[in-house]
Amino acid sequence: MSDIVQLLLTALELQRQGHHMYARAATRVGDPVARAVLLALAQDERAHESIIRRSYDALARGKRMARADAQAKVPEQTFKRVKQIVGATCRQILQNPTYVGIYESARDMEARSCDLYRDLAAQASSREAVRFLQLLATAEHTHMEALGHFVEATRGAAAA
Repeated sequence: MSDIVQLLLTALELQRQGHHMYARAATRVGDPVARAVLLALAQDERAHESIIRRSYDALARGKRMARADAQAKVPEQTFKRVKQIVGATCRQILQNPTYVGIYESARDMEARSCDLYRDLAAQASSREAVRFLQLLATAEHTHMEALGHFVEATRGAAAA
């Protein structure tokens, strides 16, 4: 399986897991605003998944990827790391379902996702794979910074 196919499958899995984690957490918090924040984060993960899926589909059409590649699984080691990232974030949210806690947990998940994409880029052998992984890492970093601003604003509002 090519680097680019493997990285797209990994990225899809991370976004899928993130969506499910935020959606599950939303059903477990009592506060309606916290629930809305979690559902918005779930929706963002779904949108990211859609973007990655379109890239994967375009690659499949352009390179006439074998059907076996389209059905391929994420490597076990990477899948375990994705599960660890999502599991840790879910535990954090459920332990501290405040606005700040949710934003901090989401920010931390984005940071760990960014690190994963950077690590995969360092291991990739094709330039196309490296560029795409760097793009994903940059997107996760942007989300991480935005969530950091939410944390600061929420803390500031609570202190006022």
